[in-house]
Amino acid sequence: MTQIGLLLALAMCGTMGVANPVAGCGTCMSCEPAQPRPAICAVQPFTADTQYLSLQGYLRWQHFQENNTWLNHRQAVAKTEEETRLCYLPDWQF
Repeated sequence: MTQIGLLLALAMCGTMGVANPVAGCGTCMSCEPAQPRPAICAVQPFTADTQYLSLQGYLRWQHFQENNTWLNHRQAVAKTEEETRLCYLPDWQF
């Protein structure tokens, strides 16, 4: 996105971020809001939130839904460790 495009998007839609994502589909009025995936910090393994999967399995399934490719076990473990590490950072570090 160019600087002018970003400025226009911010002027029309507000701030960018998880709460108010700016999609590249025209004006914000016509865009469907992005469905945020549950934060790994807020879910417990083997519950309805993770579709009764482990955290690694849930992240593998989510990645497949978004990218149509599967993560291998090693990649899923690394991604889970990376995301859970972010759970312990103070809000100001995001």
